[in-house]
Amino acid sequence: MIKQILSAQLFWMICCFILVFPVLLVNLGINPFIEDEAIRGTVAMEMMYSGNYITPTINGAFYYYKPPLYNWILTIFYQSFGISEWSSRIATVFFLFGFGNSIYLTHRKVGFKATFSILAALIYITCGRVMFWDSFLGLIDIFYSWMMYLLMVYIYLDWKAERWWFLFIRGFSLLTIGFMLKGYPTFLFMGCTMITMVLITRDYKRLLHPGLLVGMTIFSLIVGGYYYLYNQYHDVSRTFMPLLEQATSRTGIWHGIGQVLLHLITYPFENIYHFLPWSLMAILLMRKGIIARLKSHDFVWFCWWAFITNILTYWVSPQVYPRYILMLVPLMFTVMLYVYQESKPTDLRKKILHGLWGIILIGAPIFLIVGVYSRDMSIISSLGVKVALFFIGFLLCATAFLFIKKHRLLIVVTTVLIVRMVFNYLVMPIRASENIATKTSTQAIEIARIYGEEGISMYKKSVIDFTSTFYAEKELGYILDRTSDTPYKIIDQRLYTIPDGYEVIDTFMIRRDERILNVIKKQ
Repeated sequence: MIKQILSAQLFWMICCFILVFPVLLVNLGINPFIEDEAIRGTVAMEMMYSGNYITPTINGAFYYYKPPLYNWILTIFYQSFGISEWSSRIATVFFLFGFGNSIYLTHRKVGFKATFSILAALIYITCGRVMFWDSFLGLIDIFYSWMMYLLMVYIYLDWKAERWWFLFIRGFSLLTIGFMLKGYPTFLFMGCTMITMVLITRDYKRLLHPGLLVGMTIFSLIVGGYYYLYNQYHDVSRTFMPLLEQATSRTGIWHGIGQVLLHLITYPFENIYHFLPWSLMAILLMRKGIIARLKSHDFVWFCWWAFITNILTYWVSPQVYPRYILMLVPLMFTVMLYVYQESKPTDLRKKILHGLWGIILIGAPIFLIVGVYSRDMSIISSLGVKVALFFIGFLLCATAFLFIKKHRLLIVVTTVLIVRMVFNYLVMPIRASENIATKTSTQAIEIARIYGEEGISMYKKSVIDFTSTFYAEKELGYILDRTSDTPYKIIDQRLYTIPDGYEVIDTFMIRRDERILNVIKKQ
């Protein structure tokens, strides 16, 4: 009876869907913001405080490095759920589910069966970088990547269906959204994907379709309209160079040839690490006749070339983060999943892949026990019960993987979700208790609580980190700027000496370099 249950695909599907929702929500707001999260949150919060949704600011100073769309989105979540880490991060979870749904629907549209389409969505959500980093941070990248994925696949779908007006209208609409999220990098995805379709179809004339002018008009009216409004508040020309620097600062333009060459060698291996365990399927591509096999399916062939043309910029850029290519990863996962499903059980590469996954599954309960007994876990409530349940889950998955070969992908997905649950319940609370940001955010809140009612601001151009700014402003209910005439000032003594007539009345630590800032007041 038990073996029949474990052998059923429906059982593992149910396991995945039961787990995937809670694992992305448990302890979502337990850890304080990292700096990038604090930037997004602070800009949105200052928009709400000032009532100015056109010119983004941080500490009241103009912020040039991202257009404002994601900050507008965050203000909706803040107004709905309150200003908090949870509110910022639930937006990410919401967009991740939207992204997964789009992956599923795209594969259904191009003719894949429901099981394949569900797997394509699940392996993206459960890849290492998404599951153990980006899915629980309040960053822009999941939503931006979702929009860029839609941009690429709709170019393919509309081109193949010969919907030429839709190709350009929908394409430039998504380009507009992308630009208003991250600026110039968006042009890369549209340009490279259009080049991909030209290379595949050998149809150059479509680029001269009148829909191109309509699409460009849509982009110009929306983006131009925003910057026209921006110019009513501040010189719009000052925004363009910072956006360009943000887009190019990590590319080979700003780094020596040595770093570029080293990155060319290491980058593929870095991505294999970041997108485990599914990146291991790359071993299946190392075979004779792989190009013919990929070419046999139009969408798979598109995914292959769209990934290659778009990844090249990042491959020659020494300082890029894995989250910058989250929109490209599902393209390659489609390729690898297709080859996996087409490979025979007797294929040596598939056997090696299953062996590597088996090591991960068998190792999971061992690492759980070692991790629990190698450090102080006294802050974890009901530790024994949790460990026992996790261990049983791992043991069940490892046993099923070894003896039930039919649904190994779903079994590995289930295992990854259990690992994330372990991370939520056992790792996140420990991180929160040991995180320096927990201490510094508490101190920033305390300073704001003590001196905020009478009024506090920054002294001249004293530097404070974004995380402390977010928590101080959240408590203050107003912007911690550098221009207000307030009784209390925060001063950075690395930049300024205590001015005459002022005395230090308090200190607090910020996360950046664990520096100490002083609170001063006129004597």
